[in-house]
Amino acid sequence: QVPPVAPTTAPVMAPTAVAPPPQPPPAVAPPPPISESPEPGDVCWRGSMVRSNKKRVPVQARFLRGRFQSVFNKGCEQLNISHRSSWEDVGKRHVIGVVCLEATSDNGGVPTAADSKGFFEYIEYFKSKERAGVARIEEGNQYVYIIPPGVELFVQHGPPPRGSADHTLLALVSTDPDGAQPAAAPTGAATAPLANAPSGGANTGGEHGKDQNGTDQEAALRALLQRPEVLNLLSQKDGK
Repeated sequence: QVPPVAPTTAPVMAPTAVAPPPQPPPAVAPPPPISESPEPGDVCWRGSMVRSNKKRVPVQARFLRGRFQSVFNKGCEQLNISHRSSWEDVGKRHVIGVVCLEATSDNGGVPTAADSKGFFEYIEYFKSKERAGVARIEEGNQYVYIIPPGVELFVQHGPPPRGSADHTLLALVSTDPDGAQPAAAPTGAATAPLANAPSGGANTGGEHGKDQNGTDQEAALRALLQRPEVLNLLSQKDGK
């Protein structure tokens, strides 16, 4: 007699694990809008900053006070810092507006590590030279003086409306009443060209390279000779 065979049961297979669907990347906050009628701390401009057309870094400006629209507007995409000026000389300028420059990215978002590094190199460069950067704006014969943190001028015209002062450069918008170039005074060169700057800081000999000994100096001399007190002095000499 054949013994009964126990019924067999098929092994129970564990359910196959289903991978969860990939999560979308975290949403990137859009850059703050550029305000045409800013309050202190609002972003009023985005562009880039270069030193004699080199060392480009993306920056954005936050409004602090005064009039800035003649320089920081849609027609200005880049600040070309071609000269340096002493703190004393900048302190004599007629400042009409102040903005704070900070690092950003090319799309106006959070700066990359390279963007932040490039911006901090500018801060350290002006500190080490103990000079302000000078960018000349041809239209309106205006000047932008770049001031690093840790100097008296920064304290005088600051503080920045937000964030850490150590991560900020001040930009002073200035214009001279007589239209003469600040650095072209006959008695000396208070504003020095970047000809002796280290790597990347050499003057390229372009348009801004003429500021010390070219047509700009001639224009400054003509403006000096047109001052009433100079004309009066010359007329007195002619009468003798």
